[in-house]
Amino acid sequence: MSGNKESKVQDYSNKADIIAGKLYEEGLVNTETGEFNDERFLEMANEDYEGLKDRLGIIGDFCLFIETNDNPPSIKFIASEDGEIWTGIGSADLSIGNFSCGTAWTP
Repeated sequence: MSGNKESKVQDYSNKADIIAGKLYEEGLVNTETGEFNDERFLEMANEDYEGLKDRLGIIGDFCLFIETNDNPPSIKFIASEDGEIWTGIGSADLSIGNFSCGTAWTP
């Protein structure tokens, strides 16, 4: 890669590391066990998008989704107690596969 493209990739990588750190601070992942916290994910999914974006320090639109450790990986669906299923947290203007981010659906 040329220097400019490499610089942009490094910049994105640095920003991703910062956001990942904030998500750990938010309790999305247990720092001791590395386990994903479904309940915290659902709490964050129900928060105001703009407020969450500000708190995480994100400037543009975003979509946070979780992949499984399967081979090949797939999107982890998070189900609430009332049967709503979430594919991601973030802007409903973005999508993961055929699913809108930031919106719940019921099968």
